[in-house]
Amino acid sequence: MTLLRWLTALLACFPFFCCPAPEIGEDEFCLQVTIAAPQVYGLYTEYSLQGERRGDMGVRNADGSAFRQNEVISLTFDQELIPADSNLSDFCLHLYWIDREGMTRPASGVLTWPTAWGEAYTATLRPDAEGGCFLETDFPRALPSAS
Repeated sequence: MTLLRWLTALLACFPFFCCPAPEIGEDEFCLQVTIAAPQVYGLYTEYSLQGERRGDMGVRNADGSAFRQNEVISLTFDQELIPADSNLSDFCLHLYWIDREGMTRPASGVLTWPTAWGEAYTATLRPDAEGGCFLETDFPRALPSAS
């Protein structure tokens, strides 16, 4: 194998080496958000079940920097946050993004979908035409609702 072919093969595999899929335990589920919008300094979520607010969580870099383009942020919900016997058929999540000034801004829409323990779901935070962000789901069971 020539050096060029070897390097090409190695570079083709690079994303698999640097971005391994997280292992999801049977007592948790995860929403993995790819950051495709610029200048996102953090994520904040509020979540509910059967219309009852259950909690919130946030993620930021310790040094206050923006997330890297195409960085994947995992929002993991476990049985410390949501009791194991909960009905997950209408898990509802409202996602906010944090801008350079530290302001929390809503990503368009609220997601409601039937989640299951042990599952990972993926979505992408994309820029919108008005300078904000919207969450595009990569899984067909998501039901965006107006909010």
